[in-house]
Amino acid sequence: MEGREVAPSRPPNPAMPYREDCWSEGETSALVDAWGDRYIELNRGNLRQKDWQEVADSVNSRRGAGRRPPRTDIQCKNRIDTLKKKYKVEKARITSGGAESQWPFFSRLDALVGSASAPAAKKGPASPPLALPLPFHRRGTPLPAAAACCALGGTEGEAAGRQRVPCGQPVF
Repeated sequence: MEGREVAPSRPPNPAMPYREDCWSEGETSALVDAWGDRYIELNRGNLRQKDWQEVADSVNSRRGAGRRPPRTDIQCKNRIDTLKKKYKVEKARITSGGAESQWPFFSRLDALVGSASAPAAKKGPASPPLALPLPFHRRGTPLPAAAACCALGGTEGEAAGRQRVPCGQPVF
């Protein structure tokens, strides 16, 4: 092709802004794979900076990644956050009666993020209360434990673990 200059990659419409951080479908797929593996390794926990750096290294090492500038850990985290938001919108649309999602990453994110709430729903019964309310007690009447002890021939003090007081007399 003589006399023809190769223009830098620009969007077809010069009036539209051009973002150099646009992700191809292949890059996004590699990102979801790398992030998903790490996410599962961490038991669906949050990735730390070193984890994100390893995800970025994995995305950058895939075949064909040399044509674009390497992705940073922050770009990878932002892209995953964007994908999660899109997943939530798609999930809500489907749940409200919409058709099956045509978005290529829906099923992969559904397997990773959609099932994240399932283990939380499988938790055991709620923990017992920290304190139980005490029954009302009128001064001068024997406490229930003391009354039971007296009925067996003991003293109120034995029931409460204190000095002995004959049954029927106030402890205080």
